[in-house]
Amino acid sequence: MRHSLRSVLPVTIALALPLVSMACGGRVDIDVPDGGPIPTTTPTPTTSGTVPPPSTSTPPFPGEPPVPPPSPTTPPVPTPECNPADCALPNTEATTCRGGVCTPAVCTSGFADCDGNPSNGCELGLGGLFPDTDGDGFGDGTKPLMTCPVAGVDYVKNGDDCYDQNYYARPGQTGFFVPDRGDGSFDYDCDGQEQLRASATHDEVCICSDFGCSIDEGWIGPVPTCAATGTWGRAPGGFSCTAIPERRAQACR
Repeated sequence: MRHSLRSVLPVTIALALPLVSMACGGRVDIDVPDGGPIPTTTPTPTTSGTVPPPSTSTPPFPGEPPVPPPSPTTPPVPTPECNPADCALPNTEATTCRGGVCTPAVCTSGFADCDGNPSNGCELGLGGLFPDTDGDGFGDGTKPLMTCPVAGVDYVKNGDDCYDQNYYARPGQTGFFVPDRGDGSFDYDCDGQEQLRASATHDEVCICSDFGCSIDEGWIGPVPTCAATGTWGRAPGGFSCTAIPERRAQACR
């Protein structure tokens, strides 16, 4: 029986196509002589008679990972609504909206918004704090805090310091000092007065007993003022009644 080339070629292609397709990774280009049938990849109709639509995704080559599906888009977060008329903040006369949050615009007199937290309004009561420059725990009563605190400055709740530039000048001081506190004054205990450490004078009275003699120590001559130098009569001890003179500076507080 004789067969023409045209009748044999489709059968040959149909038999060889699966083998060639496997060798070429599933992709085959076929040259067919003029007039021969062209192999097709048209989908086979289903049992219902309908043809499924072609896939829109490109299958990966052998060994390649599958193409991931597109990630869902996250919707933007809406900005909170804010109405200044509905805002009620402590110690606040007027409010405004910033970024959808009620924020103080005008504080009640005597208050300030200093902590950066709009929810508590104007939280700082002014006039109740005083700067403590010298760190002695007592503030300068002439400088009540009337604005937000300055970074690096300590503040205390009392303003009883009489000179806030000297750590030793403060209420309750019991010591005596020769140099003035820094402003020419010797009032170290903030009582408004300058107290001499020693005001007694030597009266040359000598009292002796079987165990020795004693004299009253004191200044020999005028009593020196604060930081001034004078002659101090010190008790000699033993049975002597002659004071030992010493030069001393008058300390005060």
